[in-house]
Amino acid sequence: MKHLYIILLVLPLIGLGQDKIGKLNMYVDGGTFVVINSVFINVERHLASSKSNKLHLYFRGSYGDVTLFSGGSGTSSFHRNTQTLMSSLTILTGKGDHHF
Repeated sequence: MKHLYIILLVLPLIGLGQDKIGKLNMYVDGGTFVVINSVFINVERHLASSKSNKLHLYFRGSYGDVTLFSGGSGTSSFHRNTQTLMSSLTILTGKGDHHF
């Protein structure tokens, strides 16, 4: 059963993975820190590159949900659910379509 679980986790990465970043990227980002959980959907668009092709400027838009929960049942002043919308400009370094 353990081997089947590993195969099901790795198979989508092998089939859909790529080593280059395209002009338009969409991905899901999730994280947790003790009582704070977050899930975001991100869309990234390539805007420009330097003449040396080592610096790349991207615009990123994100929409997601951040939840602060400290236990108990039902909702209280300790249970917060916040929807978040944000955008940013990102500079990536690397040669061509390969980035760090």
